[in-house]
Amino acid sequence: MKEALLQALFRRRTKEFLKKDDAYYINLLNADMSILQNEYYRNLPFLVYSIAQAVLAATAILHMDWMFFASIFLALFPMLITNFFADGLRRRRNAVSKANEDYLNTSKESIQGYEAIKAADKVSAWLTGFHASTIKQHETIASEDVFRRMSNESIRSITSLMQLLAIGFAGYLITIGALTAGNLFSIVYLISYISSGTNNFIELMNSVRSVKGIMNKVQSEMESMESEPTSEMDVMDIEHAEVRYEKVGFSFEEKKLFSEFSCRFEPGKCYVIVGESGSGKTTLLRLLLKYFDNYDGSISISDYDIANLTERSVNHLVGIVNQTPYLFNRSLYFNIMLSDQVDPYTQAEYEGLLAKLNLTELSCRVREQPLGDFGDNISGGERQRISIARALAQNPRILIFDEPTSALHPENKAQIMNLIFSMEHITRIVISHDWAQDFLDRFDGVIHIESYNPREDIIE
Repeated sequence: MKEALLQALFRRRTKEFLKKDDAYYINLLNADMSILQNEYYRNLPFLVYSIAQAVLAATAILHMDWMFFASIFLALFPMLITNFFADGLRRRRNAVSKANEDYLNTSKESIQGYEAIKAADKVSAWLTGFHASTIKQHETIASEDVFRRMSNESIRSITSLMQLLAIGFAGYLITIGALTAGNLFSIVYLISYISSGTNNFIELMNSVRSVKGIMNKVQSEMESMESEPTSEMDVMDIEHAEVRYEKVGFSFEEKKLFSEFSCRFEPGKCYVIVGESGSGKTTLLRLLLKYFDNYDGSISISDYDIANLTERSVNHLVGIVNQTPYLFNRSLYFNIMLSDQVDPYTQAEYEGLLAKLNLTELSCRVREQPLGDFGDNISGGERQRISIARALAQNPRILIFDEPTSALHPENKAQIMNLIFSMEHITRIVISHDWAQDFLDRFDGVIHIESYNPREDIIE
């Protein structure tokens, strides 16, 4: 159920996913799903058992002439075996506690790394890795569940058996005439049996009803996936990618960001977008990534209007390097390739990226060790180069850099910018707050966003 929910979330369009925050999805995948599993799915068999208990007792009353309550000892005997299961259940619950902790971390990475995975067109590989990484956790949980159910059902079965033996013994006594006045006791017992089953049924139904809201929320998330229209095309390869904005207008939360904005980013050239904070620099490129669709005008990649392209196509063609890239607490290889699967081709590609981005020394240093939460074990420059390597691994035709050097040391900043300028086969768009003229002069074009009236300066 949890994997099905995660698959539904990854199939959702990014613009829909971003309408809710990380905490909502993490809680949905973990706390809500655990409650649903414990209070709904696990209670359904017990609902059937409670009904059967009450029905069997009612049927027994119809045959009072051969039943009698025989022995209190037989009824109490099952209490003596409960300790037999206690130790094994304790160990398994401790293992489940650890498994749940690991699963929470994996789910958290899935949500917090959502944009990175989608942007790199690695959804399929991620889901495969997620499935493999959780098999052991699922086995641990399943082992505890089987053992718990076995112990509970064993106790219940033995209890029922002892009660039936007592009733059978009473029936035998009545049959042989040894007891004739026990019908009253039998009726009292069987009525209590019916009452017990009825009470259990009511309690379980209350538990089921108590999670109805959660069930509705999960079902809503599963069913509300917005599928891509069949009219949209999959275009996975464009040799020379140019980007065109034609009379684009866009408002966000009643704030006008663009009006009649037109611009052209030529194939293989490097551009910079500058403007004040909040002017819409990042939003301009989020439009290209199909994060929003309520804009005027048109945005195209080469001859294709992005409105007619699938989100997967855009994610494949356009790579993005964020200001604060998300790094998984996993190996360097995983953070670049977003997969644990290694084959000769990907290994060669990986080693080439390491050399190109000056990450070979880092690879030797960390080897297969996790990089820490958000890459805490490495420097800011290394984090940024890893993010660029991840984007290049998808072989994009267009690369977007969102403030790629804002938090870097001047030396690291120079290295990153030199790397960006060297990628002459890729159309590059850099968002920056650096207005220094010697910095701007290095670009093929400069887009100034001022007072919601962008203008383009082409540098010859």
